[in-house]
Amino acid sequence: MKDHWISIHVVTDLTRWHPQHVRHLARVGRLKHRPSLAVSRNGRPQREYALSSLPAEAQLKFFKQPLLSGPACTALVLCSDSKQSKLFASLPEVTEPERVGFSPVQNAQAVRRLEAIAPLLEFANRSKPSRPTFRTMGGTAVRSMSSLASYVAEQHRISIRTLWNWYAQYCKLGYAGLVDRLRSDKGKSRFFEAHPAVRVYVEHKYLGERLSIQLVYQALLRDWKNGEPACTRPPSYSVVRSYLKQLPKPLLILSREGKRQFQERCEPYLLTDFESLLPNQIWVSDHGQHDVWVRNDQF
Repeated sequence: MKDHWISIHVVTDLTRWHPQHVRHLARVGRLKHRPSLAVSRNGRPQREYALSSLPAEAQLKFFKQPLLSGPACTALVLCSDSKQSKLFASLPEVTEPERVGFSPVQNAQAVRRLEAIAPLLEFANRSKPSRPTFRTMGGTAVRSMSSLASYVAEQHRISIRTLWNWYAQYCKLGYAGLVDRLRSDKGKSRFFEAHPAVRVYVEHKYLGERLSIQLVYQALLRDWKNGEPACTRPPSYSVVRSYLKQLPKPLLILSREGKRQFQERCEPYLLTDFESLLPNQIWVSDHGQHDVWVRNDQF
């Protein structure tokens, strides 16, 4: 079960302890704490305290109060009665075609961001008379989108600007807007695309003569001809290094390590996608014996 993290003001309200006593208990290890994204007026970082490290009476008092639930919940809940009437609905429905175009990592990223902006989406869809007014655990009144965004950002430990960016991308592109897209120029060098002669030169030095990247760059500077109209300045070492590092690995092995290493490590090349397989879908025994029961579904 995940901890609820509360501010020092909530701790003092629940326990009636002095703030100095709370800080002392944290220093001696009797209160579990962590850094908070919030800062005080003098710019010093603040702490958050785990509710589970407080006395049982304080924990019981906390759960009896009509406050919002922690960040682990998808929907924010107001415990105004024993039935816990929901302020916000669950996550917006995401259809299977929307998920198909993304990898499991990208889908997990999008769902995590959708959980963060779900309260904002539900709050915005309601008419102003039906929008709820409540107080957070820190005592801040939430009556508008901006105050709700501040609370949600603090609970998810992200900046408000990041949260609004996710919200804007979802409103514009839907579920796909929550996935980070790869840059169109990733893995490409604009310098070497504009100067193919220089690209051929560094590739020959690195792949043909098998020089190190440092020696390739030193040779490039030594043979550089200043005053050429097409290119008057050589590229930096980082540009050369990044370009050579992103060359295809089979090409690097064949050119720098030889044909034998290429055959052993790259031929034949088998691409295994374990994410598309189910558990126990494929068994490899390698002439071994498995102590299992099998069912004959052929005869």
